[in-house]
Amino acid sequence: MTDPFRVGGRVYVVTGAATGIGEAIARELVAAGAAVALVDIAPKLRGLAAELGDQASAHVVDIVERDAARAVVEHVLATRGRIDGLVNSAGAVVNGTALTTTDDDWERAMAVNVTGTLRFVRAVLPPMLDRGRGSVINLGSVVGVRAREDGIGYITAKAAVLGLTRSVALDFGRCGVRCNSVSPGAVDTPMLRAYEQRNPGSLQRLADTNYLGRVGTGTEIAHLCRFLLSDASSYLNGTDIVIDGGALAAFEPPRSPTAPR
Repeated sequence: MTDPFRVGGRVYVVTGAATGIGEAIARELVAAGAAVALVDIAPKLRGLAAELGDQASAHVVDIVERDAARAVVEHVLATRGRIDGLVNSAGAVVNGTALTTTDDDWERAMAVNVTGTLRFVRAVLPPMLDRGRGSVINLGSVVGVRAREDGIGYITAKAAVLGLTRSVALDFGRCGVRCNSVSPGAVDTPMLRAYEQRNPGSLQRLADTNYLGRVGTGTEIAHLCRFLLSDASSYLNGTDIVIDGGALAAFEPPRSPTAPR
């Protein structure tokens, strides 16, 4: 009997793969036997691909560039012959209010988080439709579901990603291509660690206000994405899965960082 959770032997494209959640997803898939095209603007991506071995290829591109997605997909098809799934993990955090966010800030938030996502979806759709199957995952965020202060560009962009996901799911689900989104809460990534350096104590505060008493890990997000890329999730389409330790389930944060006895 075929294991519905198996992803080995398949071919995936992962954007934002040089660090953080994207890197964790790439590592998870390669460890499970999949071939992965790693996409990121950071040159250190090449080192990760070399570490992961022959099952990984590095594509150092800026996803904002108009032809970047097409070029990556063409190379993957030429070398691997197929694309089974896409994970759009690349993103850019832009802070500011409606008064302090510049046009350049706004346009960057939309270009990286929304337009780049759309272009990679658009690029992988034809080969997926030709085969009559495929799975697309777009990384959203809890702030795309419930806003916070001082982040209008990023929040609006992540909310748009959720709408994009639902639209793709409805337009192509009957053709065998599923599209879902994953919205992480606070996750221990280099980005969060950098924020901690600028704001000492912030990591602990995030842990204390979470009902699991901690922040998440990139590996935990990767486990969920592996499931969504596998046949085990074959009836999931147009769904946003929030993975945040229960933060959005609460009306208020925990009264105590320790559980009641």
